[in-house]
Amino acid sequence: MKIKFVNVWDNRRWGYIGFIVLQVEETDKFLTEKNFNPGYKFVIQALYNHVGAAGGHTFIPSHRQGIQEKSRKIDTNEADVLGLYLSNIKDIYDIPDDLYTKNFWGIMNTKREDNKDDTELECPCDEYYKVVFKREIKSFNHMASLFEKPSDLLNEIFDDDLINSIQNSTRKLRNEMIRMGADLNEESFRVYYGYVNKKTLEIKNVYWQLGTRSNEGVINKYLWTPNDEMPRELWDEVKRINEDHDDISRDDELYY
Repeated sequence: MKIKFVNVWDNRRWGYIGFIVLQVEETDKFLTEKNFNPGYKFVIQALYNHVGAAGGHTFIPSHRQGIQEKSRKIDTNEADVLGLYLSNIKDIYDIPDDLYTKNFWGIMNTKREDNKDDTELECPCDEYYKVVFKREIKSFNHMASLFEKPSDLLNEIFDDDLINSIQNSTRKLRNEMIRMGADLNEESFRVYYGYVNKKTLEIKNVYWQLGTRSNEGVINKYLWTPNDEMPRELWDEVKRINEDHDDISRDDELYY
């Protein structure tokens, strides 16, 4: 089996997402005997806490065969750009180590929740503050521990079969991450920016990116936004007013 590691960059080269591509060869009897013909490709998105996989011979989005459509676990534009490239080559070793999306599509930066143009995200300067905040991302081991010894609350929410299934999946994922050299105790954070209505303190158009250098890209966008910076003393009130908003959490902290 052939293996290739590739970084797929967003169109502005602010950040990239890593992928592992495997290609079946004639000598891979274990797979060919299971109808995975030579040339079949497995694509693994190597994004910490967001690992996903898809498989196929072609991944052409215009034919409804894009990687995102073949796997609900992979939801980045970079993945489909990689798939478009894979659909036009016979040997994955022909993929460059760094693949730039601008050469294939005029797609924008990876966004999980929308694909709007930057101007559609903007809010009037006289009506809205700008705000940038961060959210802690717990380590794999921390999240896994929640199901290794489920609390009474989790036992009330999930039945035993589902908890056992999650535990088994977690063990498999932990072994794979250890094999890949991942730090299972690594903690990180994600940066968001958005707009806060000056009168109502309601938050709007919260934006973030997927990718290794995603925080840098979000901060750059925030710095270039002309709106006034939201005063720090309003932050607790903003979180209280927006406590039912999906894009903000009571544990989020200002990033200035």
